[in-house]
Amino acid sequence: MKATLRVAMGIGAGLVARVVLDALMLLFPDHSWLIDVVGQLLVALAIVWLCLIPVFEDYGVIRQPDGG
Repeated sequence: MKATLRVAMGIGAGLVARVVLDALMLLFPDHSWLIDVVGQLLVALAIVWLCLIPVFEDYGVIRQPDGG
């Protein structure tokens, strides 16, 4: 269940980042190529950070130290 929630959060964060970057493209059309490149990197980072890492943790690929 935890992994499913994190996957949904990752997808949502990616969508929010894409909407914000599209708005920036409209505000600064001369720099739209740069905003697009940065946007693609941020969306990929959000998906990896929020989606893939928790899935790997659930399957034991990545282990977190026991919290006290």
